[in-house]
Amino acid sequence: EGLAPLVCEAAVPDRASMGALARSSCGELPVDIEDRAPVFPDDAPPATRPFSFVTRVRLWEALDYALGLPPAQHSVLRDMDGERLWRLRWRPWRSEATRARLPVALRAPAWPQATALRDLGRSTEAALEASPPGAVLRMHQPASGRGDFVVWQLEGTQQLVLLPPSSSHILPSASDGASLLGADLSRYNPWDETEAEVHTCVLCAGEALLVPAGWWVSARTLQPSLSLTACLDPGHSVPPKVAQLGEEYRQAALELMPKLVGDDIAKTILQPGTGGPSPSEPRYNAICHMVVYRGLQAEVTRSTWSDGPQALFLGADASMGKVEQVVRSMVVGERALAGFREPRAGGAALVVDVELLAVRLPCGRGAGVGVAGASGGGLAPECERYFGAWWTWFEEPRAWRPLPGLPEAQRGPLHVLCDRCGSSGGVLRCSGCLSAFYCCKQCQREAWPRHRSFCVGAL
Repeated sequence: EGLAPLVCEAAVPDRASMGALARSSCGELPVDIEDRAPVFPDDAPPATRPFSFVTRVRLWEALDYALGLPPAQHSVLRDMDGERLWRLRWRPWRSEATRARLPVALRAPAWPQATALRDLGRSTEAALEASPPGAVLRMHQPASGRGDFVVWQLEGTQQLVLLPPSSSHILPSASDGASLLGADLSRYNPWDETEAEVHTCVLCAGEALLVPAGWWVSARTLQPSLSLTACLDPGHSVPPKVAQLGEEYRQAALELMPKLVGDDIAKTILQPGTGGPSPSEPRYNAICHMVVYRGLQAEVTRSTWSDGPQALFLGADASMGKVEQVVRSMVVGERALAGFREPRAGGAALVVDVELLAVRLPCGRGAGVGVAGASGGGLAPECERYFGAWWTWFEEPRAWRPLPGLPEAQRGPLHVLCDRCGSSGGVLRCSGCLSAFYCCKQCQREAWPRHRSFCVGAL
């Protein structure tokens, strides 16, 4: 209580740069890049590719993007909307195998003395973050406000804006639809608003910012940025997964268990809806509160009530299974218990308590291009083939399929760059995957050792 943020010197470990990471043995690892970080549950999905908020690319490709290679010219990212800014958030210390592929100085870096962190083993959620100039990290409380936080700038420059915990009372008032956000998220934009008195600093390479628990943080990248972030109290950074629930809901789940027979879904409405029915579009986001009960004793294994609602990517997340059928059958405002047998768990009983708060349809530039039905009609066959291939980029690299060309009316101008040297005029195309271009045969030969691991033709 009463602590203020602190900037201290923090020597950059050897080879802790975007260029060194891209050229290291971990450069070929698939990583997630996030659109609009942190993700808000009520974010509307983009109308064009990709539909979800996260896609996977190789680490060197994401770092190339952060260093200034525009998505419209990138061998993998060229079909993404160039107006959207992305951010890489990678946690290599979760896996010993991945950690071993990092440059030696990053496997267990000597943290700034002021953080009192000595080993990343105490904080496996530490993340390497990379972002291009202009990317904005939206207002939120790091570690859900439960622990102190550090931002260690390894390369580039970013400007951070901080608000003390006492500012929480003004943040929801500047938020549209605050009830759909978690308690640690806010739509307050310090770059446009002047209601709050903010603290700000420009963080350069070799500096670390210590943020006390409960402070609100937003950031804007000024120069291609690579930073390392971690919670200084990992034991308190993980929010509780199960909320305190009324016994009546658990009893209702217990009563539903005996009714689960075969592949049928048993449903009981707890609260009727007041809004309209769910959309008929094949893909959209549903913002829900959800509690999951498993087994004959109706044990609570998951709940969103403690952390805020979550967005379900209907039509874009095959792992949802029958939960998607349940949500699509609901009316906005409805709360229901639905039970079924899990085919992937040997027919184990599962009951979900779902409250549908709102839905978000795709929007943005090019509405109707990426989602059938969004503009009143379906997609042309060539577009269906294109998007079928695009969705494979959300899977493991071995499942990736080359992207066939879209009709000129459905895509912007494509500036082809050499996949090896980045020069313009890539006139040679890989015959195996049809996705990589080269300016000459020499570049194609030199790129092959790296490219063969991801070339669909070679796989």
